[in-house]
Amino acid sequence: MLRDWRDTSLYLSLDTSGLWDLYCIIRVSVVYRGRAVPVGWRVIRHNSYSVKLGVYRDLLKRVAGLLPSGVKVVLLADRGFLDVDLMRYVRAELPWQYRIRVKGNFWFWQPEYGWRQIKQCHLGAGEALLLHQVRLNKTQSLDKVHLWFL
Repeated sequence: MLRDWRDTSLYLSLDTSGLWDLYCIIRVSVVYRGRAVPVGWRVIRHNSYSVKLGVYRDLLKRVAGLLPSGVKVVLLADRGFLDVDLMRYVRAELPWQYRIRVKGNFWFWQPEYGWRQIKQCHLGAGEALLLHQVRLNKTQSLDKVHLWFL
């Protein structure tokens, strides 16, 4: 399927699920026609859905080797994967784009406002906001990130 990929973009979903509070399955899937088709996974003995980048970094690298060249890759992940180290790794080493959901208490910095939390940005019904070139996270800062509010 991936060898004959014809689109200019490819979306990957990074997700975890658990079994009996003993195991965690870390899965990378290609999003295709509204479905997530697994292309790589790792099962670890772990009683939580949250895992650190060091546990699944090799999985991402292995999946990257399966992908066709010349395709824009976008990694989709839920807020459990909100990790500045992951963002840096995806950007620099793979190099992919990413779309990661953030929590309301997550901090970002803008020159005109300083440090703010996501929950401090209020939108009206049907409004969206895109902020360019912001800095994320007070403790492990990451620059030149775009935030999209819906």
